[in-house]
Parts: sequence; structure tokens; C-alpha cells
Amino acid sequence: MYASLRGETANEKVVSYLIGHFLCSSLTLLVSRHCYTSFLLHTIWIVSLLVYATWLGSRYYEFTYGGVRVQKRLVAEAKRRKSVIEGKGKED
Repeated sequence: MYASLRGETANEKVVSYLIGHFLCSSLTLLVSRHCYTSFLLHTIWIVSLLVYATWLGSRYYEFTYGGVRVQKRLVAEAKRRKSVIEGKGKED
């Protein structure tokens, strides 16, 4: 289920984050009275919001700076450097 919600493009991921953030914020406003009177409920809610935001933030950095795209770029760069080094060695 989660795989279908996270989207394929960056814009879809942003929209899914904003929808999740909106739902969490709305739920917080709906149960604010209970969160105000119950320390345990307040603590659980804040921790869950932090985990949610951290999880989606880490997925953004994985998308931007990691994953298959970066691996392909690093392999291509390594092959290019290797060919340059081998090419210079053959000329000497």
C-alpha cells in the first residue's frame, strides 16, 4: 500500500508528503484537548510526527543523493577515469 502512495516523480512525492502533513496537522487539531490533558498521548503524538517527518525526509535525501541514479553516475565516472588512466599509460 505504501509503495503506491509515495509516487514516482518528485512532485508526486511532495504531494504525498503535504497530504500526510495536512492529515497529521488536522488530526492534531481535532485531538488537541486530549493531547493537552494527557502527557502520554502528547508524547506519543509528538514522537510519531517526528518519526514521520524524519522518514520522509530521509527518503528525499535517498532520492536526491543516493539510489540507483547516483550508483550509475559513480560507475560511469570510475570507468571514465580508468580509461583516462589506461590511455595515458599506453601513450608513455
